[in-house]
Amino acid sequence: MTEETLRKILLKLLDWPFLFTILLVGFAWRFRAEVRALLSRGDIRIAWGEGRSIELRELSESLDKDLQPIQDELDGLRQEVESLRAALGARQTDLMSFSVPAEEGLDAAERMRNALADESYRWRSLSRLAQIVGLTEEETLIELRKDPQVVLGADKQGRRIARLANR
Repeated sequence: MTEETLRKILLKLLDWPFLFTILLVGFAWRFRAEVRALLSRGDIRIAWGEGRSIELRELSESLDKDLQPIQDELDGLRQEVESLRAALGARQTDLMSFSVPAEEGLDAAERMRNALADESYRWRSLSRLAQIVGLTEEETLIELRKDPQVVLGADKQGRRIARLANR
């Protein structure tokens, strides 16, 4: 290495960030036992403003007291959510067992076409058509795709909708 390169390396080593890091590591190494003992006592006082201070030990205790009501509320909410899930599960089971009676002599495609022909609605949601016909949404979608008289689309929320092509 040239003398100029060695000089640049020495100047970089004497730059303040490097020296500060070395001093900090040396300080931590030299006083590690004292710092550990100081932090383990827990009588460190943080002060701000006039007459305003708190010890770390008090901070921990006050946090526990402040967080306990929040924890109680969360436990109550969890119980309510679980009871709602249980009720919803029972309701979904009831809905899944519910079937719409078939109109005399009409297959699912004809019942869907009749529902789409209802003048009250220009578009019908796939979920509503499935309820009317008594099929799942997937089965309803398959039936609608087979029918050339049906146009499929999506509403503003991205849900599938259908209408008759001639409307």
